[in-house]
Amino acid sequence: SVSQQTDIADRFAIASPRKTVVVPLGLELEPFLELTGPQPDAKRRWSFDADAVVCAYVGRFVPIKCLDALLQAFASAARSSPRLRLLMVGDGELRPCLEAQAESLGVDTAVRFTGWQSDLPSIYAAADAVVLSSLNEGTPVAAIEAMAAGLPVIATSVGGVPDLVQDGRNGLLVPPRQADRMARAMLALRLVLSSAIVS
Repeated sequence: SVSQQTDIADRFAIASPRKTVVVPLGLELEPFLELTGPQPDAKRRWSFDADAVVCAYVGRFVPIKCLDALLQAFASAARSSPRLRLLMVGDGELRPCLEAQAESLGVDTAVRFTGWQSDLPSIYAAADAVVLSSLNEGTPVAAIEAMAAGLPVIATSVGGVPDLVQDGRNGLLVPPRQADRMARAMLALRLVLSSAIVS
């Protein structure tokens, strides 16, 4: 992305601009483009109610993803929205700590840790939005897949994310490490989805 190129050339001075080039990702997006929005059966697969508002994280459980802040944000938002659920798809060194954190925050019954999943379209079919809490990102594939599936993205405004997510148009951007701002974004999403259901 252009943001990554700027980081490499200007911010971190790793290489001069003339020695860098942006190579677009090649992704197989057709299975995601065929999705028609959140599916009740896909939600029930994870023991969520059909009317649950599901935020999904898809990726590694490693420090750069700042998933402790994501869980804090979710716990805060869930206190105001009992229909809110979190699907944590992936794995990594931090999984035991994150599972313990979910329990200590009192949201373990509202969070599902699925491990790695090969059928990603079924994951996005269960979601109302995708969330990314990273401290830095390249070009996040999960955000691209989510948008191909027609889902909004709630993400930290880092790395290549702003090249994909336009705040207020196809998602919401928040600063990194600010769980309170991410919680407000989750609640804003809930309100938008509720009004769409009512109308």
